[in-house]
Amino acid sequence: FPSHDIVNQSKIWSEFVDLNTLEAGTKLFYFADSLMAVSDNKIYSVSSAGLATLVHDASSTIINDFAIYDNKLYVALESGNVIQSTTGISFTTPSVLSNLPPVKTLGVFSGRLWIGTGLDADNLGHVYSYNGVSLRLKRTFADSQVLSMGSSSNYLFMGLGSDVVSSQKGLIYLTDGNTFTQAYNTGQDRVEIIQFNTIFGEVWAGASDGTIYSFKFNTDGTVRSTSRVKQLSTGGSGFKFLDFVDSSDGTFFGLSLTKMLKVY
Repeated sequence: FPSHDIVNQSKIWSEFVDLNTLEAGTKLFYFADSLMAVSDNKIYSVSSAGLATLVHDASSTIINDFAIYDNKLYVALESGNVIQSTTGISFTTPSVLSNLPPVKTLGVFSGRLWIGTGLDADNLGHVYSYNGVSLRLKRTFADSQVLSMGSSSNYLFMGLGSDVVSSQKGLIYLTDGNTFTQAYNTGQDRVEIIQFNTIFGEVWAGASDGTIYSFKFNTDGTVRSTSRVKQLSTGGSGFKFLDFVDSSDGTFFGLSLTKMLKVY
């Protein structure tokens, strides 16, 4: 797919000067009628004038992911907690969403919040579902962290991985909410990002070697085929997919990775 110049000369671009010290990996999203920015261990609210207000400092832990479920913002913490907010300003920690293994990823599928974790003391990664009241363990993976989640109409996709070099734990699983099936083996160490791509009607997954994989679907929502659609790097030290951003109106699909931003 061709890459495009993301600067539209007919628009006026400005810099959020209050955010220029944020670490690589900043994620932007809208919640409660406000632009929010997440970076490292902090959450900011950004005004239309570009002024950033710190709304939450996770202190000694790291913010790994976020999801909006049932009109609430949920934030995944490396410390093993999931915090929530109805306002985007004040945050609480539901007791059933605390003291988990490191929480790596969050997803929303089939009317539930889904939680993927790193390894516990027994070297198991976990997948949980949460209905707003109770937490249910759905699947464990030996020696594999659950690093990413993304969904289509019929399935929740999960990207696994390990920090061990040459572990080849970069598997992609899918579930209909009950049955878990291995959908693809990338042969790489990690599947770092999974996101539905509205432009193509596909699920895209980014692996640690810089390859993007695409899942195409039949009209009934079942998976038709899987293919490699793009090689953005040869991987190696310093490369990482940071975020995939889907435009729900189908106008663009953005890839954020170390030292690079691409828009399709």
